[in-house]
Amino acid sequence: MIKLDYRDELARYGLPGRLRAELEDLFRRHNHESAKKRFTQKPVSYKTAYRRFVNLCACFRDLHEIGYRLQSVYNLREEHVRALVRAWEARGDAVGTIDNKLSYLRTLAAWAGKRGMVKESRAYASDPEAFRRTSYAKEDKSWEAKGVDPLDVIERVSRLDRVVAMQLELQWALGLRVEESFLLRPVQALKQALERERVRVEHGTKGGRPREVSLDEVVQVEVLSRAADLAVSASGTMIPRKYTLEGWRNRYYYVVRRSGISREEGLKVTSHGLRHQYLQRMFERITGRPAPVKGGGGYDPGLLELAMREVVERAGHSDPYKAGAYLGPLVEGLKRGRGDDRGLQAEIESRA
Repeated sequence: MIKLDYRDELARYGLPGRLRAELEDLFRRHNHESAKKRFTQKPVSYKTAYRRFVNLCACFRDLHEIGYRLQSVYNLREEHVRALVRAWEARGDAVGTIDNKLSYLRTLAAWAGKRGMVKESRAYASDPEAFRRTSYAKEDKSWEAKGVDPLDVIERVSRLDRVVAMQLELQWALGLRVEESFLLRPVQALKQALERERVRVEHGTKGGRPREVSLDEVVQVEVLSRAADLAVSASGTMIPRKYTLEGWRNRYYYVVRRSGISREEGLKVTSHGLRHQYLQRMFERITGRPAPVKGGGGYDPGLLELAMREVVERAGHSDPYKAGAYLGPLVEGLKRGRGDDRGLQAEIESRA
């Protein structure tokens, strides 16, 4: 169960009493729920709940600062949402940042019985075309694109913290998200790898959506074997027992920043870039050509479609077009609504 002291936290935002009380009530009743309740009943993580809480409180604070001093959350209307978007535009917030804030407001509106009230950002923007987001990577975020050798850096990280280094290596070898590498049970994962040549990733996944990652390289098993040596128990993670999850997250980011793993300075790379690199390797293995974001092209349509579907499955998504977020613009040769999905899926599984 998520533990947040909503009353004390809300007091920091200077909101009217009735509004604070209503927000506290809604957060207590709903903030543990996934925004996609239709698909999962699994509670969201503390990190997700806290991020949603502080962003929504900041939205009401922003609304008050621009002159809309709402006394009740149930008085929230579209004109307020539009005013917020225009204020965020003027402040220079990025399109993605505004979209995320609207996503939180959309969830709150549903809690308050106003489902469907909050539209997409382009409906409120002063220049709707500026809010037409691309769904594909415009730049290569892999470490190799920056001339950084992951294994060399990971070796240096291991001198500071072996567990952090191992979690980075799991991200590189299996395409795990940071949180997934924290919560992987490596002894169990190694057993799955040896028995089935695939690993089930179910803890720390985005939206609580589990997936299976097929193993294609001997090094992946070797990495899992070394990770298993660092597990705290046969069914545990690698997080040392003295740390809570939040405490370990702080430790992890302290170590990676100290090692120069930062978008703004040092190596100009992030942990997430290891996931990009893994998925780009997978794409090139299937198509025989580099990803578009690396300058590749001229793909065989059948191999392209297969590669896109394989990449999104391993990334934990469902829409093939999500592959573009890691690989660049990938539309040639892929048609939505084709009738051969089952055959394609069988081919994917036969290759896995």
